[in-house]
Amino acid sequence: MSGEITGYLLAVLSMCIYGVYMSPKKLSGLTDSRFTFWMACGIMVSAGVFYLTVPHEEKTDPVMACVSAAAGLVWATGSFAYTLSISRIELTRSTPIKNLSSLFGLLLGMACLSEGRGKSVFMICCICLSGLLITVGAWLLSRVGAVVEGKKLLSRSDYISGCLLALWAAVGFSIYTVPMKLAFGSGMTPVSFLFFMSSGIFIGMTLLAVWAGWRPELSLFYENTLRHVPGKKAKSYAVSRLMALSSGLGLTLGQLLANYAVKLAGVAVVWPITKNSVAAVLFSAFVLKDVCWKSSPGKMFWGVLLCLAGIIVMAFGV
Repeated sequence: MSGEITGYLLAVLSMCIYGVYMSPKKLSGLTDSRFTFWMACGIMVSAGVFYLTVPHEEKTDPVMACVSAAAGLVWATGSFAYTLSISRIELTRSTPIKNLSSLFGLLLGMACLSEGRGKSVFMICCICLSGLLITVGAWLLSRVGAVVEGKKLLSRSDYISGCLLALWAAVGFSIYTVPMKLAFGSGMTPVSFLFFMSSGIFIGMTLLAVWAGWRPELSLFYENTLRHVPGKKAKSYAVSRLMALSSGLGLTLGQLLANYAVKLAGVAVVWPITKNSVAAVLFSAFVLKDVCWKSSPGKMFWGVLLCLAGIIVMAFGV
């Protein structure tokens, strides 16, 4: 099996993990700022465990380590924007917009990283067509359940702000691919890049949580209920923390697989797949049931179909 095919399969697996890693956000009952902090803890701890346990040759340039951490800071702003977007327009609508990073990643890979070099015209056309199909499918899925029985379920302000936040998440989740490729080019392994990037993510997300109103306090580690959340029934704070930590673990695992996929197949191939909306939308619509998909069966069907078609077409570009 060629390296690009292996990268393609890792990208598909990463897509499935990316589709569900933020689902605990809806179930935890934590405020955006508290969820952000505990998710950051999950990312840092799991990245450290992978760094210590996954076999890899250590070739870390201190400059590239700093660049990787800076990439994590940029990524953190995207993750926080994604969290806020979910609170405004739900996971089903937010994720497809956030996944427009697939288009940005495709453009970065082809234009800035010269990943089209050595590929035939047919393969390049397949990669570009895949990105287009996934982008159109994402737009259709973002409109699922926005109107039910002629009534708008979202206010204009929430919809616009939620979409803009998700759009910034798409930018933040694609820009860091440039320092990623530079780090790989310097000899840094995917697991090393993940660890140093996660350090930046932890710092960035913690600072953003503080900016959003979260304050570190001793009760943070022994509080038993969510009394601080207005309108929420008291529930186990330990369980809520575990949900946020599990989001961090899921993100780290998905990112590690995506890093190896990028090293093998390139950003232009991997990003349209890993940022595909199919897994996230199907899970949130049928398991979490956070939108009424029956009110928009056409958008649901064609959105899913186009996103799946994008994955299949991409296979001809590797």
